[in-house]
Amino acid sequence: MNNWNDVFSANLGKMMAIQIACGEFVVKNRNWNVDFDKGIITFGDDEYPLQFLGSEANSSNTWLWAWENINGFDDKIISLARSIKEKGKK
Repeated sequence: MNNWNDVFSANLGKMMAIQIACGEFVVKNRNWNVDFDKGIITFGDDEYPLQFLGSEANSSNTWLWAWENINGFDDKIISLARSIKEKGKK
């Protein structure tokens, strides 16, 4: 794969399947909450470890990677984002 479009195209179906399964088997229309200090996301009474990749702003149609966020998140919740950054440099 030589460019972003190739990577995106090769993975879109897989990611959609994961997103749908997560909604059906994990979220289940329950209330949810993110606790960035504890590094967890909850759906109802179920807690899961959190990895924060970044955030999207619909008003400006922009994406901000977690490592650039001014809130200075703990490395434990942005380690996956940092790993993505390092792989992208290669």
